[in-house]
Amino acid sequence: MLLLGILSSSLWWGNPMLPTQEGLSSSLWGSWLWKESNSFITSGLIWSKLIISASYFFLAFLLNNIMNEFKLIDRPSYIPALCFMLILLLLPQVINFVYLFVCLIFLLTLRLLIASYKTTNPSGILLLMGSLSGLLFLINTIFLLLFVWLSLALLIMRPASWREWIVLTLGFIAPFYFGASYLYLTDSFALSKLFGSLHLEFKLPKLDTISWVKTGMVLVAPWLGLTGANAVINKMMIQGRKAYLTLILLYFIALISCLIQPNQIEHYVYLFLTPCAMLFSPFFSSFKRNFIPNLILLAILSLSLIR
Repeated sequence: MLLLGILSSSLWWGNPMLPTQEGLSSSLWGSWLWKESNSFITSGLIWSKLIISASYFFLAFLLNNIMNEFKLIDRPSYIPALCFMLILLLLPQVINFVYLFVCLIFLLTLRLLIASYKTTNPSGILLLMGSLSGLLFLINTIFLLLFVWLSLALLIMRPASWREWIVLTLGFIAPFYFGASYLYLTDSFALSKLFGSLHLEFKLPKLDTISWVKTGMVLVAPWLGLTGANAVINKMMIQGRKAYLTLILLYFIALISCLIQPNQIEHYVYLFLTPCAMLFSPFFSSFKRNFIPNLILLAILSLSLIR
C-alpha cells in the first residue's frame, strides 16, 4: 500500500493539474473553498504536496478502520485501504482539497450511519449526519442527493420513526441557518450566494479512450467485489448486510450525480471513491488462489501508468 501511495502521488507530484470552476456550485462557500484550495496547491511549496499525500493515506486508513471495526470484511486486514488506493489510481488526476473534503464527509457520515444501528437514542448521531450533509450542500447543490441517500439509508439501517427523520432534517437545515446569519450580519445576504446554482447540460464529456476505460473500470470494480462477496456477506450480522445495502445505494447516488452533468464527470467521479473502494474490497479475499486477484491488480496498475 505504501508503494501504491507513492505511485499515486508521483503521478501529479511534478505537475499537478488543477480543475476548472466549470460545473461546480457558484455559491459563496463553494467558490471560496475552491479558490483557496487551488491557491494552496499552486503555491509551489513542498509541504502542500506532502499534505495531499498524507490526506490520501489518512482517508485510506479511515476507510480501512470502518471496514474492520464493523466487520464488513471476512478478517481484519489492509485490503480496504489497498482498494482505496487502487480506485484512486484510476480516477482523473485532478488535485483539489474539495474532493478530499467530500470524501472525508462521506466516510464520517457512513461511519455514523452504521454506528446508529445499535444506538438506543441516536438523536445526536442523526443531528450530526444531517449537519454534515447540509454542509456539503452549501458547497455544491448536487449534494442534495446525499441527504436523499441518508434518508433512505436510515430506513435501511434501523426502523426509523418520523421523530428521527425530523432530527436528521433539522441537522441538514442547521448549516443554512448559520450561513444565512453570517451573510445577513455582513449585509451581503442573497439566495444565490447561499445556495448557488445548478446548470444542467446533458452532453457527453470530452474524454480520451484511456480515460473512458479507467472510468469504466471504476464503475465495474464494485460488482467484481460483490460477485465474490456472497459467502462473506452471508456470514455477516444483520448490521453488516444492511451496511452493504447502503453502500450499493450510495454507488447509485454517485452515478445519478454524474448523469445529471455528464459533461463534468471529472468533477463528480470522485464520489465513487468511497462506495467503490468498500464494495471492491471482498474481491481480493474471495479466491482460494491469488492468480485472478493478482491479475486484476496488475491490470489496474498498468492502466494507471498510461497517461
